[in-house]
Amino acid sequence: GYLAAAAAWLHPEGTDIVVDTTGNIEILRAGIAMTCFGGAFVPAGFCRHKSMEIEPDTIHLRNLRVLGAGCNSGFTGVAARCASAGILLTEPMITHHYKLEDFQSALSRAAVAAHGYIKGIFVP
Repeated sequence: GYLAAAAAWLHPEGTDIVVDTTGNIEILRAGIAMTCFGGAFVPAGFCRHKSMEIEPDTIHLRNLRVLGAGCNSGFTGVAARCASAGILLTEPMITHHYKLEDFQSALSRAAVAAHGYIKGIFVP
C-alpha cells in the first residue's frame, strides 16, 4: 500500500528503525517488511493482549532486532528530567498551539487528524 511505497521511495534499501504505534497486525507486518537488513523494529503499540501471527523467519533471515518500546509506567519522572536537562528535545514535537478557550476544537478528531499534527499544547 501507500505506506510501503512511501517508505521504499524514502529508503530504497529499507528503513533503519521502524516503530509501530498501532498494534495492528497488518501494520506490524508492513513495519517488519520495511525494516532494512540489520535494522531495528520496535513494536510500541498495544495489542490488547491478542496473539498475532508474524513470520519469525523474516526477522531471522534479515538479521532484524526487535526492541521493546519501554512505554511502561514509571518513566514519567525520568522523561521530565531528560526534557528539563535538554537531553530530550520536545519543541520539535509541538506542531500546534491552542488557546485554552478553544479547547473543544483543539481536542476534536479533526484537529488531531490535521496534516502535520504531532502534538498540540495550550498557550495563554
